[in-house]
Amino acid sequence: MTAQELQEKDAAPAMDSGFEADLARQREVFEEREAELLARHPGKFIAVCAGEVFVADGDTEVVS
Repeated sequence: MTAQELQEKDAAPAMDSGFEADLARQREVFEEREAELLARHPGKFIAVCAGEVFVADGDTEVVS
């Protein structure tokens, strides 16, 4: 499961439009490179923040 999926799952129902736009951009960055990232980092947690990709063994590590 990607960090984006975790974030989406736990997100509050009402998000402001700026947050939604940023989340959409981060998802776009991930999806553009999804096949490459999953192939290079099998079984790892992958997060995108400010256009940068972070990889770790667990969800708490990747977002800290």
